[in-house]
Amino acid sequence: MENPPVEESLQMAHSVFVGKVIGVYSVSNQYYPDKKVSFHVKKTFKGEDRSRRVVYTASNSAMCGFNFQEGKEYLVFTSKSGNKERVGLCSRTRLAKDAIEDIRKLLGEGGPKFCPAIYRPVCGVDGKTYSNACYASLYSVQVVHKGRCKPCTKEYAPVCGVNKRTYPNKCFAGAAGVEIDYKGKCRDVRMCPAIYKPVCGVDGKTYGNRCAAGNVRIAYRGECKKRVYASKEAFEKAEGETCISATDGCNTFFVVNGKVGGGTLMYCTDDNGNELKKKWSCLKRKSEGAQEEFERENAAFCLFATDSVNVFKNVRGKFIPITKKAYLPNFAPKWKCIKILNKVCTAHYDPVCGINGQTYGNACGAGLVPIAYKGECENTKEENKERTYKTLDELKKAEPRCKAATDGINTFFGKNFKNSTLIGYPSNFVPKWKCVKEENKEKTYKTKEELLKAEPKCKTATDSVNTFFGENLETSTLVGYPPNFVPEWKCIHDNITGDDRVCTAEYDPVCGIDGKTYGNKCDAGNVKIAYEGECEDFVFSENDKKLLKHLEKILNARLKARLDMALERYEKRIETLRNKRMIHGKIIAKIEAKIQDLLEEYPQDVALPKNIVRLYNALQYLKLNIMKMGS
Repeated sequence: MENPPVEESLQMAHSVFVGKVIGVYSVSNQYYPDKKVSFHVKKTFKGEDRSRRVVYTASNSAMCGFNFQEGKEYLVFTSKSGNKERVGLCSRTRLAKDAIEDIRKLLGEGGPKFCPAIYRPVCGVDGKTYSNACYASLYSVQVVHKGRCKPCTKEYAPVCGVNKRTYPNKCFAGAAGVEIDYKGKCRDVRMCPAIYKPVCGVDGKTYGNRCAAGNVRIAYRGECKKRVYASKEAFEKAEGETCISATDGCNTFFVVNGKVGGGTLMYCTDDNGNELKKKWSCLKRKSEGAQEEFERENAAFCLFATDSVNVFKNVRGKFIPITKKAYLPNFAPKWKCIKILNKVCTAHYDPVCGINGQTYGNACGAGLVPIAYKGECENTKEENKERTYKTLDELKKAEPRCKAATDGINTFFGKNFKNSTLIGYPSNFVPKWKCVKEENKEKTYKTKEELLKAEPKCKTATDSVNTFFGENLETSTLVGYPPNFVPEWKCIHDNITGDDRVCTAEYDPVCGIDGKTYGNKCDAGNVKIAYEGECEDFVFSENDKKLLKHLEKILNARLKARLDMALERYEKRIETLRNKRMIHGKIIAKIEAKIQDLLEEYPQDVALPKNIVRLYNALQYLKLNIMKMGS
């Protein structure tokens, strides 16, 4: 059976692209074995335009699997199966070199119709030599230079490619068309035997054998044993600070700040019908997931961190221990960053997905985390998706201003969320914590002083009866107050003017023409920038003072009779750094107008020449002195 026309295949396919295979991996499937194929995409004809794609195919041709070979380029037509892109033997997928005619048609009017059989070699950015520029453009490869690609040097500076293979240097990786994952040899992945000889780590977790424990120190052989306590008080004293959920053998409770909090309300009995004797034990410890939580929030900009015992280094978004101190039993890690990457990023939103599954606002914001692909991560693309947390501590850390929270059943509120509703929990309940927010509630204050402290830029406010404005909100309307009136102060933001831009915290000071220092050009807003750096008090040098004094004498002597002569003599020199000769009366107004015109010619984000700033200041200085002399 012949394939339909390429236009029809394009319409039926989920995505169509030309890509180079950088890895083929065997994966298990619920029904049959699969192959996972990773591509470096060179040209996308349909579907999301990404530099990396992963497709799945059956493991052999008998099951309609496509036999992809690593290092070769293909024209790929995929179909959608669940959340995966699949390729079958019956699709129009072929080696790119055998699909030249299809690629030409897919390129359409914008691409070349044919390539002449002329050998004028060019070198592409992928390190490959093409017969001529036409063939390079056919594969959407940018030409680096004319002539054959130069062979790679024998310099040994190993790099690890995204296909987990080590190359002698960057040139060899580029020639193979493989992106560099990180510098140095590819790290070996620890392979442990499937032998079950359990050991208990100092982190309280049971590992299948010593190899599986990795860098975790072994506390003792055998599975970790749960410690049981006869009373709640004994449990809180021994393990309250390290535990986040506990059980008394019947009900499950949350542990908050070392104290047992709300939980299920079941009544349990033994085989004889008597109330079950309580045996308190920890279900989940703070250390479980603490590192993952810290990595999720700090992997982008934290170079080194500590859990209060060992020091960890950030390696591609994961914190790897570089010290190996022993942990005490029931150790509760307190993670903090000890060295931060000195990098300031803009607030523009051009999302990228890191290899840790986190979405970052832009490539700069990803920091130390390698980028998997452009766009939001697949698991965060759902619109209006509410963020949930595994524990209350995690929620409080992420949203410190949250006043009320829910675990999916009960609502917690008050100081440290100690108060809550008392709805019973079902068995095997998994809490999903989220903040309960009051929609569209305006921020109110009890007093005017409290409002000004919280919103110092507020220029207009109301106490729900009168409107206040002016400096420190001292002026107001005079509406009478009802008996027992309780004011609710709030800022009326509609009357506040200013730039809505979001500026970074980068300190790169600039001096505005208003004489004020701003943190950076963005902070200056609509104020024109005089020069870079903090504003300095304008001080005349001795030569400047002598020059100005001499100029004052000349102007005073020729103020009436020789005004035109003075203008002709000094007007040509007023735009220089040193000569600040200013003219009295109408001439000063003309000069000011000229300077103002000059200022308006400069864009807002361009610093003015210092000689113009000094000229402007000299003009003001001279103007004051002439006014003292009288007209």
